[in-house]
Amino acid sequence: MKKTSQILIAMVLLLSNAFYGQTHTITLNVDTANLTNDNVTSESITYFTAENTQVDVASPPEDFEITVPNGATIIWEGVSSSSDEDTIEIFMIKWEKGPRIFSSDDIPGNGNGTANAVVNGQTPGEPYKYKILFKVNGTGRMYQIDPKIKIGPGN
Repeated sequence: MKKTSQILIAMVLLLSNAFYGQTHTITLNVDTANLTNDNVTSESITYFTAENTQVDVASPPEDFEITVPNGATIIWEGVSSSSDEDTIEIFMIKWEKGPRIFSSDDIPGNGNGTANAVVNGQTPGEPYKYKILFKVNGTGRMYQIDPKIKIGPGN
């Protein structure tokens, strides 16, 4: 009986570690050739991809929603869907409403065009809604889009 309980405990620990510490990359794809402040949330201009991540709502971009486990690392990155020459800089991830699931309401970009944070919280009944503030080619013009995150088993 003692050996059976030890095996069960080991299995629970292994399964919980399988979810804790996962990395999820959210890619903001932007048609930089046609982007304006007026059309930033248009599905023909911006869309998200998130490989190996549970996507609950794929479009439109402002309704994009994923589910990730508590303890996961999220990396936000941006790419141009219309030009290999253009760069998308994730300037900041900014809490908008809902439960706070990161250690800070403002997550600054890390200087190489991406931002990252570790999930430390739950989203009971309401998703974490945030803004992604981004620039194209490092210009002064700032664009924003506001997707969501839920915490749960996820992929």
